[in-house]
Amino acid sequence: MMGPVCSGYSQDMTTTIHLKVHGDSTVRGLVEREIRSGRLREHYWLQSMEQGDVTPDDIRRYVGQYRYFVAKIPWMLADLVDRLPGGPARDYVAQNLEAELLDPTRLEIYDECASTIGVGLDDISMGMMNLLATYDAIFESSEAAAAAALLAHEYQSPCLARAVGIGVRHCFGQSSPATGYWDLAVGRDTLHSRWLFDGINTMESTEGDLLRGVRTANSAWSNFFDEQLAASIDLAC
Repeated sequence: MMGPVCSGYSQDMTTTIHLKVHGDSTVRGLVEREIRSGRLREHYWLQSMEQGDVTPDDIRRYVGQYRYFVAKIPWMLADLVDRLPGGPARDYVAQNLEAELLDPTRLEIYDECASTIGVGLDDISMGMMNLLATYDAIFESSEAAAAAALLAHEYQSPCLARAVGIGVRHCFGQSSPATGYWDLAVGRDTLHSRWLFDGINTMESTEGDLLRGVRTANSAWSNFFDEQLAASIDLAC
């Protein structure tokens, strides 16, 4: 079993931002390979949930912190829609935003499911605070990097959601209503990632922008998972 994996910069990204990327296969392959290279799906924290090696308090703590990111998603999408010029890329991102704000919204579904296991509004942790700050910084750099960072989450979210769903069922029972959000996210975020891929394919971008967005986001997620794992170990000791 592999322990925590922290991804980072393997090279000075300023040396690559001059290379333009065009075409569906080129862009998708580039971004997809970079997302997978972060190996977040092999992180020990996710493996612990998949194997049921978590406690109810571990699940509640994670769900309470992850809510901060769920709440931020529509704001990030709206910001990106406002900044993109009219055209296919903007339309694909707007499609994602509209899906987030359906009645009930993603956040409303999340809160309803979280409340069934006693999760309220927790104080934000340092790991989640750093994760949100990282996304803010990525969004300030470029639209392409911002879209790639969002895609890094949406592409891996179904795997994450499956792992959390297993952990919830282990701790709270197979029929727990708390699994509703995570079951929904498996299918919904698979579709959302396709829309973001389509948006990036039609977006003016550079290799450096796309790789920077993915790598920086992956690293921040890995650090957040490290924090959750450390808290779980501390409570077990």
